Amino acid sequence: DLCVAVNVDITNEGKIARRSGTTSTAITSSAHSLFTGINDTFFVSGSVLYALNSDYTTVSIVTGLTPGFTMAYCDVLDRTYYCNTKQKGYIRHRANYSWVAGTYVGPTTYRTYSDPPIGSLLGLYKGRMYVVKDNTLWYSEPFAYSMFDMARSYVWFEQNITSLLPVEDGLYVSADKVYFLRGNQPVEFALSTVSSYPIVGQTGVVVQGENLLDKSYSGKCALWTSQDGIFIGYVN
Repeated sequence: DLCVAVNVDITNEGKIARRSGTTSTAITSSAHSLFTGINDTFFVSGSVLYALNSDYTTVSIVTGLTPGFTMAYCDVLDRTYYCNTKQKGYIRHRANYSWVAGTYVGPTTYRTYSDPPIGSLLGLYKGRMYVVKDNTLWYSEPFAYSMFDMARSYVWFEQNITSLLPVEDGLYVSADKVYFLRGNQPVEFALSTVSSYPIVGQTGVVVQGENLLDKSYSGKCALWTSQDGIFIGYVN
């Protein structure tokens, strides 16, 4: 069975066809971390994060990045948050901003809120920002995407986390295995193992089930490649 395919298209009949030729662009330097979200398209080249225009011209958004580190992104309304284990921030209307906790406003509390950790993966689920740093999954306060209680707000795994895929009813997390955290809020999470093998590389993606070929799924679904095949995770 086919596990991984590069530079091919899947036809409406389910057949595999070689992808059509190439289109010349103005980009000739090495590039990585391409992302197209609800707000814009971004990529990294060297030490710069660029926005990509429809005519393949670029606009420099963030400079001074540490070269060679993969960038993670997450859209929240008109903001795109980013991090690469070395730097973090958010982009709004193609302007770069610091991603910091700011000043707490609300009922009196003895809890201490910190800036978001500089992680390797990001995910939005049920009004909280989730940040992966090494083997720890940190989560923000509800609808306060910059405030993190570093003493309480985390889920710890035995090995480093390599993929984070939020769906409708929980989060798929790949470490030594693929786990599923089911529940609306962290205090409700029930942990289960869904695959004995971790997700291969960057093959994990979140898609709308309605866009899949057989139309038998709905809502957000997780797709990934593992050592023992191709998987789909969806709402039961």
